Amino acid sequence: MSLKEDVYAALSAILPNTYNVELPQNPTWPSIVYSVHTEEEDGWVLGGGYDLHTVTVAILDRDTDAIGVLRDQIVATFEQMDDFIIIESEGDSQYEGNAAVYAYLIMPKLRTRRF
Repeated sequence: MSLKEDVYAALSAILPNTYNVELPQNPTWPSIVYSVHTEEEDGWVLGGGYDLHTVTVAILDRDTDAIGVLRDQIVATFEQMDDFIIIESEGDSQYEGNAAVYAYLIMPKLRTRRF
């Protein structure tokens, strides 16, 4: 499996309403939206052939307590991944699609070796 498939499998096991890049037109709450940005990591190990991945995970819901529970599950899941490095940042965010919906962003970093 690819890293993107691994991330989807991990997140959708926590919450079936998990989407890559954008929400569907009429989403069910809570929902998770994620994206994966990958860049070649040249400076970490000379000639080592590693990629650095930043995953942006947005938790969206009308209930901030439920967001906190999902946040803890998501962080624990990433921390158990073999390629996990760190939670680079996290915090409240804006969701302009619906004023009654809160958003929380988590940005884990992972490192994988290119084969």
